[in-house]
Amino acid sequence: MKLQTLKIENQYPFEFYGSLFLIYQTDQNKLVVPIQHMCEVLGMEFKIELRRIKSNEVFSNKLYMIRTQVIEDNGKAREKNLPCIAVQCLPYWVSWIDTKNVGKRKRAKIVRFQRSTLDYLWLTHCSDILPDTLITDPEPQSETKQE
Repeated sequence: MKLQTLKIENQYPFEFYGSLFLIYQTDQNKLVVPIQHMCEVLGMEFKIELRRIKSNEVFSNKLYMIRTQVIEDNGKAREKNLPCIAVQCLPYWVSWIDTKNVGKRKRAKIVRFQRSTLDYLWLTHCSDILPDTLITDPEPQSETKQE
Protein backbone atom coordinates (compact mmCIF):
# COMPACT_ATOMS: atom_id res chain seq x y z
CA MET A 1 0.00 0.00 0.00
CA LYS A 2 1.64 3.23 -1.16
CA LEU A 3 0.64 6.17 1.00
CA GLN A 4 0.19 9.68 -0.30
CA THR A 5 2.99 11.95 0.97
CA LEU A 6 1.92 15.40 2.15
CA LYS A 7 3.90 18.46 3.22
CA ILE A 8 3.38 20.16 6.58
CA GLU A 9 2.02 23.70 6.32
CA ASN A 10 1.19 24.30 9.97
CA GLN A 11 1.04 22.52 13.30
CA TYR A 12 -1.28 22.81 16.27
CA PRO A 13 -0.86 21.33 19.74
CA PHE A 14 -3.79 19.56 21.38
CA GLU A 15 -4.22 17.83 24.70
CA PHE A 16 -5.73 14.37 24.84
CA TYR A 17 -6.50 13.11 28.34
CA GLY A 18 -3.48 14.87 29.82
CA SER A 19 -0.95 14.16 27.05
CA LEU A 20 0.23 16.72 24.51
CA PHE A 21 0.14 15.90 20.78
CA LEU A 22 0.48 17.78 17.50
CA ILE A 23 -2.02 18.01 14.66
CA TYR A 24 -0.40 18.86 11.34
CA GLN A 25 -2.19 20.83 8.66
CA THR A 26 -0.89 19.73 5.28
CA ASP A 27 -0.43 21.35 1.88
CA GLN A 28 -3.70 19.67 0.84
CA ASN A 29 -5.50 21.16 3.86
CA LYS A 30 -5.79 17.80 5.61
CA LEU A 31 -5.42 17.59 9.38
CA VAL A 32 -3.33 14.59 10.42
CA VAL A 33 -1.82 13.08 13.57
CA PRO A 34 1.47 11.11 13.59
CA ILE A 35 0.77 7.53 14.59
CA GLN A 36 4.21 6.86 16.06
CA HIS A 37 3.97 9.71 18.55
CA MET A 38 0.47 8.62 19.61
CA CYS A 39 1.75 5.07 20.16
CA GLU A 40 4.79 6.24 22.14
CA VAL A 41 2.70 8.37 24.47
CA LEU A 42 0.09 5.63 24.93
CA GLY A 43 2.77 2.99 25.57
CA MET A 44 1.94 0.94 22.46
CA GLU A 45 4.17 -0.83 19.94
CA PHE A 46 4.23 1.43 16.88
CA LYS A 47 5.02 -1.18 14.20
CA ILE A 48 2.26 -3.51 15.39
CA GLU A 49 -0.27 -0.68 15.53
CA LEU A 50 0.71 0.64 12.10
CA ARG A 51 0.19 -2.85 10.66
CA ARG A 52 -3.28 -3.01 12.30
CA ILE A 53 -4.20 0.40 10.92
CA LYS A 54 -3.02 -0.47 7.40
CA SER A 55 -5.10 -3.65 7.43
CA ASN A 56 -8.29 -1.85 8.51
CA GLU A 57 -10.69 -0.95 5.67
CA VAL A 58 -11.94 2.18 7.42
CA PHE A 59 -8.48 3.74 7.36
CA SER A 60 -7.64 2.78 3.78
CA ASN A 61 -8.07 6.32 2.45
CA LYS A 62 -7.28 8.18 5.71
CA LEU A 63 -3.65 7.10 6.13
CA TYR A 64 -0.94 9.46 4.87
CA MET A 65 2.77 10.15 5.07
CA ILE A 66 4.13 13.53 6.02
CA ARG A 67 7.66 14.58 5.19
CA THR A 68 9.42 16.29 8.06
CA GLN A 69 12.90 17.14 9.22
CA VAL A 70 14.28 15.43 12.33
CA ILE A 71 17.45 16.10 14.27
CA GLU A 72 19.43 12.94 14.95
CA ASP A 73 21.54 12.23 18.04
CA ASN A 74 24.65 13.46 16.22
CA GLY A 75 22.98 16.86 15.68
CA LYS A 76 22.49 16.43 11.93
CA ALA A 77 19.13 17.07 10.32
CA ARG A 78 17.57 14.60 7.92
CA GLU A 79 14.25 14.16 6.14
CA LYS A 80 11.92 11.50 7.45
CA ASN A 81 8.49 10.21 6.43
CA LEU A 82 5.99 9.82 9.27
CA PRO A 83 2.81 7.77 8.87
CA CYS A 84 -0.24 9.74 10.02
CA ILE A 85 -3.98 9.27 10.22
CA ALA A 86 -6.57 11.92 9.50
CA VAL A 87 -7.56 13.60 12.74
CA GLN A 88 -11.23 12.61 12.32
CA CYS A 89 -10.07 8.97 12.61
CA LEU A 90 -8.59 9.51 16.06
CA PRO A 91 -11.74 8.71 18.09
CA TYR A 92 -12.41 5.59 16.00
CA TRP A 93 -8.80 4.41 16.29
CA VAL A 94 -8.67 4.96 20.05
CA SER A 95 -12.04 3.23 20.47
CA TRP A 96 -10.75 -0.05 19.02
CA ILE A 97 -7.40 -0.13 20.81
CA ASP A 98 -7.02 -3.30 22.85
CA THR A 99 -6.24 -1.86 26.28
CA LYS A 100 -4.15 -4.94 27.14
CA ASN A 101 -1.61 -3.51 24.67
CA VAL A 102 -1.48 -0.08 26.34
CA GLY A 103 0.90 1.00 29.09
CA LYS A 104 -0.73 0.55 32.52
CA ARG A 105 -0.64 4.27 33.32
CA LYS A 106 -2.65 5.11 30.17
CA ARG A 107 -5.12 2.24 30.34
CA ALA A 108 -7.67 4.02 32.54
CA LYS A 109 -7.63 7.08 30.26
CA ILE A 110 -8.18 4.96 27.15
CA VAL A 111 -11.01 3.00 28.78
CA ARG A 112 -12.67 6.26 29.89
CA PHE A 113 -12.38 7.63 26.34
CA GLN A 114 -13.75 4.37 24.88
CA ARG A 115 -16.74 4.49 27.21
CA SER A 116 -17.54 8.10 26.35
CA THR A 117 -17.14 7.26 22.63
CA LEU A 118 -19.58 4.37 23.03
CA ASP A 119 -22.13 6.66 24.69
CA TYR A 120 -21.67 9.32 22.01
CA LEU A 121 -22.06 6.82 19.17
CA TRP A 122 -25.21 5.48 20.75
CA LEU A 123 -26.71 8.94 21.18
CA THR A 124 -25.77 9.83 17.60
CA HIS A 125 -27.27 6.70 16.03
CA CYS A 126 -29.96 5.44 18.42
CA SER A 127 -32.72 7.14 16.42
CA ASP A 128 -31.65 5.07 13.40
CA ILE A 129 -32.23 1.89 15.42
CA LEU A 130 -35.05 2.54 17.89
CA PRO A 131 -38.41 4.28 17.72
CA ASP A 132 -38.47 7.63 19.56
CA THR A 133 -40.58 6.18 22.39
CA LEU A 134 -37.75 3.80 23.37
CA ILE A 135 -34.83 6.25 23.27
CA THR A 136 -33.36 7.03 26.69
CA ASP A 137 -30.09 8.47 27.94
CA PRO A 138 -27.29 5.93 28.26
CA GLU A 139 -26.46 4.61 31.70
CA PRO A 140 -23.74 6.70 33.30
CA GLN A 141 -20.39 4.91 33.42
CA SER A 142 -18.82 4.57 36.84
CA GLU A 143 -15.41 6.29 36.98
CA THR A 144 -14.35 4.00 39.82
CA LYS A 145 -15.19 0.71 38.14
CA GLN A 146 -12.02 -1.34 37.63
CA GLU A 147 -11.31 -3.27 34.47
